[in-house]
Amino acid sequence: MLIPREWAIEFKIARPYGDNGKEAENWSVNLGDSYKLVGLRTPERRSVAVIGYEHAPAKIDLTPTH
Repeated sequence: MLIPREWAIEFKIARPYGDNGKEAENWSVNLGDSYKLVGLRTPERRSVAVIGYEHAPAKIDLTPTH
């Protein structure tokens, strides 16, 4: 999302399990797309918003998304 002269925001979903209850393959790969913001050469402030959900208690640690 781009708000001109204000923000460039990347929204990501961290979903380590599929609908079938099995661990999703490569679920964290798309989080790497956020690095595109590092190379962005515009005046906007940059941010990444990660929406993650897991089992309670968690079966996979989502701490790396912080």
